Amino acid sequence: MQSKAYAKLNWYLNVVGKRADGYHLLDMMNQRLSLHDTLDIVESNQLTLTVHGDGMIPTWNDNLVLKAAYALQDATGCRRGADMVLSKRIPAGAGLGGGSADAAATLSALNQLWETQLNEAQLSTMGARIGADIPYCLSGGLKRVQGIGEVVMPVSADLPAYPMIIIKPEASLATRDVFRELKADDAEPTMNADEFIAALAQGNFAALKSARANRLQAAATRLAPDIGRAVTSLYDHGATFAQMTGSGSAVYGVYLSTGMRDAAMETMQQQGHLCIATETINY
Repeated sequence: MQSKAYAKLNWYLNVVGKRADGYHLLDMMNQRLSLHDTLDIVESNQLTLTVHGDGMIPTWNDNLVLKAAYALQDATGCRRGADMVLSKRIPAGAGLGGGSADAAATLSALNQLWETQLNEAQLSTMGARIGADIPYCLSGGLKRVQGIGEVVMPVSADLPAYPMIIIKPEASLATRDVFRELKADDAEPTMNADEFIAALAQGNFAALKSARANRLQAAATRLAPDIGRAVTSLYDHGATFAQMTGSGSAVYGVYLSTGMRDAAMETMQQQGHLCIATETINY
């Protein structure tokens, strides 16, 4: 069995409060990218994980894939096993939700393989205890996400597939470090989420460009100044909108055609940027 674990981007991210336990409350607009990891699974009498493509990803119990598999076993009493091979393409520490996407793909695939018959809501509740992005990654599509990531709501908007360049600066950021760096006077988005999605649906990138739609970008840029330089470089090379995703450090640029994107990417790669070509998807 093979499953794709799709990266996510944040079109919009605002920090709207903080819970008593210290977790920040968010208001986000998420969408999947065609960029994905691949998870190959065959049934076995034990649980094993092999990772290809990123030597920094742990293969012991700290890995979200194994955490998801063990959580499904614990919740259902299932004691069947699986040999899992994860092929990584989504950069780690980038704000693209790679680990959460891998865990979501694991829950969905093993639920099917092991015939544990949980529905998406049950898998989402389980996933939220493992990682905040997992409920969205199970759902996919264009969604508004609130709370600490557990509230996922569909968005009614018909968006085209936008060609994009992802730039991954050398620095990788931990989400907790970015939130610690967040200051009260860091710029909030100049639109709310509803206004932002309306402008996006209209293709009004002039409005989006001035929206400062990721509240965490200033804090992340103080920790990794290459984030700001990547945004500038994308605009210098024809992006119609550029912004950090999640808590960073990855930055995306939106292009109006694949030809424009590919030409810009070739130039930026020659300048030393780590670039990935991708596009938004609506499922």
